Amino acid sequence: MNSPTGAFSDALSEVDLAMRELIEALKARGHWALVDQTASEAVTVHFHSPIRFTLAGVPAYPLDCDDDRRTLQQALHRQEVNAQITVSPWYERGPFLTLATPADAKRLTTLIWQEMPESGLLKHRLGAALHAAGVEVSDTWINDLGVEIGTISASDALTLITVLGGKHPPRANPANGRNTEGITDRLRGRLRRLAPRIKVTPHPACTSCVQDRPHQIRIGTATLEQISDLIGAIEAGTEAPERSCRHRPVLRARGRAGDGA
Repeated sequence: MNSPTGAFSDALSEVDLAMRELIEALKARGHWALVDQTASEAVTVHFHSPIRFTLAGVPAYPLDCDDDRRTLQQALHRQEVNAQITVSPWYERGPFLTLATPADAKRLTTLIWQEMPESGLLKHRLGAALHAAGVEVSDTWINDLGVEIGTISASDALTLITVLGGKHPPRANPANGRNTEGITDRLRGRLRRLAPRIKVTPHPACTSCVQDRPHQIRIGTATLEQISDLIGAIEAGTEAPERSCRHRPVLRARGRAGDGA
């Protein structure tokens, strides 16, 4: 027989999982929101900037009157999402959602993924492929031309070069800012096989901030077709037999710097 404490912990875990999945879907949709828990079975969503997409096929912004709020709430109820909607206290005419249970949060997450445009799906898949390859990226954005890939560390750039079938430059120590440009050049060469016009620029840390962040490389925008090709190349390179586990301790010991040329 489960104890009340154990049941309570299980309920919290279910809520936490539902919240994480909802945050992930919203981020893939290009929207930041505060997803919180106000009771053991309730999830709240604070949309604190204008929502540029629909929820259950209904515009979620602006909520100019009670009819707009009711229309959105009824549309969600038709999709079995039990949500109470009020006007957000964070910004004018925006929705504030209270989802009754974690299951309702999960159903809202499913709706967001179902209505996700191709650009959002590719952005999400790219992040997942890079993460699986050992590359962490930040500041990835969707724009009118495609997807701006974002910023990676010089160390992770060496990992990505290897995943894409390239070799490290002669001076490959990512901890040395003077090597960032050479690493950038090598990465640019690999990426331009898939996206010929992509911009790849070095951003070494200055002497005053080198203790706070690694030397970085910024990767610019690729079209959706190019992003799809890049995802395929990363997935293929991650699974390649030559990237055996015997190389990985060396990469970790050197901050994924590799062993030179």
